Amino acid sequence: MKCRIINNNKIELLNTCAFDTLVQLFACATTDSIQFGNYIFDDNKSGLFYELLRCITKNGVTNKVYDLRTNILYHIFPHDELLRSIVRVGCHCDIREIMINKVLNDVIMADEIHRCSNDQCQRIMKKVPVKCIPYSSRSEDFGDLQVHIDDLIKPSSTLCAGFNNCEGIWTIETVLKSHVLIEVSNIPEDKLFYKDAKIGEENLLDVSEAVFGDVVCSLESIPIKITIMNEHFILRGAAVFIGNRSAARTGIGHYVAVALRNDGHWEDYDDFKHKPVSIPKSTECGVQILLYTRET
Repeated sequence: MKCRIINNNKIELLNTCAFDTLVQLFACATTDSIQFGNYIFDDNKSGLFYELLRCITKNGVTNKVYDLRTNILYHIFPHDELLRSIVRVGCHCDIREIMINKVLNDVIMADEIHRCSNDQCQRIMKKVPVKCIPYSSRSEDFGDLQVHIDDLIKPSSTLCAGFNNCEGIWTIETVLKSHVLIEVSNIPEDKLFYKDAKIGEENLLDVSEAVFGDVVCSLESIPIKITIMNEHFILRGAAVFIGNRSAARTGIGHYVAVALRNDGHWEDYDDFKHKPVSIPKSTECGVQILLYTRET
């Protein structure tokens, strides 16, 4: 593939599999789900990632798609200036940490609304964008996924007392949009706690210190449907990691997208291959991201 041009420099991209996996996952969902496709093609939605998905699903992989892809990655990752106006951009990363936080800034799955029931309250209402739901499994299946989501999404309320003597109720409510993105990890029990040498008590590790493993499971063990606040969401696919992971969110390997298509069969989208390949539902893989879309 020839280099793309930005600011008169020839841009050379390396290790783009994390980004390409995320794009393919969303592109398949855009194609297969009418409701999610309408969301992506909404004229009120702007941003390079939206534009990239629209170009792929309308016209396939074109020069414009490569230009958009390069533009997105160029502004996310550090780059090295080489000879003859060549700029090398290394895109190696953990898909859960960098891609969700950087690429999906505009692709929000929900808004978390914080507000008081008292109209006279001086506490400022907040709308916090939610890009994904974190989910840690300690087994090789997703048996507690629905319960975990229910606990995380359910509204909460407390007395607003203490804030300028307000007597209202402070509520936090999640307002869903068109999809749910779930960040999957498996934190081993023996890595989740550390023992305080002074007092001998166990304490929960900070997330950044915990060793994240992947949930290795068969595709058929992933729930095809989940229900959130009486809304039904259908599984569209997963981002999976192939390789060895030896420390917190690091490892040497390769990302691929596996998509559950409308006819019920699974397809493997690997940027090392020229075309998607059908795979059996019994295939085992290290899942890192799940994508569900709302269906009415």
